[in-house]
Amino acid sequence: MDEVYRRELVVNQSEDRYHNPYTRNVQPFAYLEIESLPRLPIPSVEKTCQRYLEYLAPLLDEKQLQATREKVNDFVKSRDNASLQKDLTQLSSEAPTSWLEGWWDAGYLEYRVPALIHTNPLFVLKSDPHATTCAQRAATLTYSAIQFYLTIRNGKLTPDLEGKVPLCMTQFGRIFSTFRYPVRNRDTLYSVTDSRNVAVLCRNEFYLVPVLDSSFNLLPFPQIFASFQNIVNSNSSATPSNPGVGIFTSEDRDSWANIRSQLEQSQTNRASLESIDKSLIIICLDVDQSPQTLQESAALFLHGHHATNRWFDKFQIIVTRNAVAGANMEHSPMDGHSCLRLLTFLYHSTSSSSASLLSSVSNSSSSSSSSVRKLNWELSETILKQMKASVEKVDKLINTTTLDVLAHRFGSSYIKTLKVSPDAFVQLAFQWAYYRLYNRFESTYESVNTKRYYHGRTECCRSVTLESCGFCKDPTFENLNKAVGKHVKRIKECKDGEGVDRHLMGLMEVAKLKERVKAGYEVPAMFRDKALGRLSGSVLSTSNCGGEDIDLFGFGPVMSGGLGLGYMVQEKRTMVCVSSFIGEAKRYRDELERTLDDMARILEEGLKKGKG
Repeated sequence: MDEVYRRELVVNQSEDRYHNPYTRNVQPFAYLEIESLPRLPIPSVEKTCQRYLEYLAPLLDEKQLQATREKVNDFVKSRDNASLQKDLTQLSSEAPTSWLEGWWDAGYLEYRVPALIHTNPLFVLKSDPHATTCAQRAATLTYSAIQFYLTIRNGKLTPDLEGKVPLCMTQFGRIFSTFRYPVRNRDTLYSVTDSRNVAVLCRNEFYLVPVLDSSFNLLPFPQIFASFQNIVNSNSSATPSNPGVGIFTSEDRDSWANIRSQLEQSQTNRASLESIDKSLIIICLDVDQSPQTLQESAALFLHGHHATNRWFDKFQIIVTRNAVAGANMEHSPMDGHSCLRLLTFLYHSTSSSSASLLSSVSNSSSSSSSSVRKLNWELSETILKQMKASVEKVDKLINTTTLDVLAHRFGSSYIKTLKVSPDAFVQLAFQWAYYRLYNRFESTYESVNTKRYYHGRTECCRSVTLESCGFCKDPTFENLNKAVGKHVKRIKECKDGEGVDRHLMGLMEVAKLKERVKAGYEVPAMFRDKALGRLSGSVLSTSNCGGEDIDLFGFGPVMSGGLGLGYMVQEKRTMVCVSSFIGEAKRYRDELERTLDDMARILEEGLKKGKG
């Protein structure tokens, strides 16, 4: 099997721009590699093609569908079918982790758009009544986060379970001390294991704050708190002289790669960049920001104030002047499901310990913060001009991005009384609200985690079905239940490794490679068909990622005219963060609220009539 298929596992120093003996894309903690888990399966071509046509049926007219059907049937009958499937099956048997993982890495690391808004999601944490200042909240969250890191480092992280099914744990090894390094055409992902500091941003300046001693023991909380308080105090009247080097992480990846190369010509800059890269996590102290609403918090945690005081190449915890806290997740090494476990731990840990931790500060006889180190920079006139240009560029992106938040009174406990799946209920509401506004159906992506498989990430459930369209056109009790039932069935197929998108991607990537290396070979017409683009173009990009312990989850749209819909179906409420590049967030949010009410009414009336 050609090495192009394989995941990049070992650093080739001759081609490595980072000139350090770090491993990239390799698990730092071997016990998290649960090799006994089943490998991601490969469905039959016939079954995938059948489902592909089923997925397309509500998106195409009959003439378009027939033309696509002919291309699909030709592929199923062709030699390409068996040949491409054979290559994919061979890859599965030879790949060290998953047949999909190499292409999955490429999907993130070769994606050239800015990380902010386009790929990094946001999380808003619940408030902590005991930690009411920026320094207090940052210190308690950092202390708890490093406790979680030590649980991982010391081999004590308990397995994730889905019911009784064990899940892949590999992503937990890449939350901390992991960074994305910009390289032209394809970035690189590194992990290190000798980090003992967190990098702190305050008014665009970077500081290194020690949190572990030389034996990797957690430092006393009073010392960590003193470090944060010292940073806040030292910046209390400071006015940032420039946007800071962090602004460059908001650039498109090739531009950032070029700028970083320029920065690294200075040994001072190179040392500071390395300190940031190797830090455990980034803590952003937004001492000039005091969001009053979830919508304001969402915007701040998605892209920041002009994207300053951020470093989008690593996992970031963000704390504001009024102690509102959240996170911005660099997506390439992990998915929201793994991040959610960390954030849930932070909530429970700080809720139970912050009062006692903060009281220990007043009782402590020593709270030195002298070990905090400010990072230095040598910034040429050229770099300073590039900073200004980066701010102007990112402001254009931010100004076209609108967000709105829906906190709906229906939660999972109520929706279950209507005898339907809460997730399917919300997904159908997404479809109906869109149809009511625009009188059409568009391809919709719902992320489905596949962590029950070794190195599993996600499959894509396409939520638009003939049944969902039937309900939107004729919103009856019977049609609603048919649509919900179909959605539940499709989700199960995806979780069982029987989805369509990933398998088609694998077959197409094999075909594209053969076209490059084999004279006269052409990618099958099925993969050149516009219908495939229609399906994969996720006008509605949706993800259900949350529990009772966070307030909001969201992300940017993936299509210029589309919507990003991050949602959480909690017990007593449903939270939706709507994003748009064309100013449609509030309009859609308002329609979605009405739609959820109308769907509940339809179900209540149907159940009263004894139809359920």
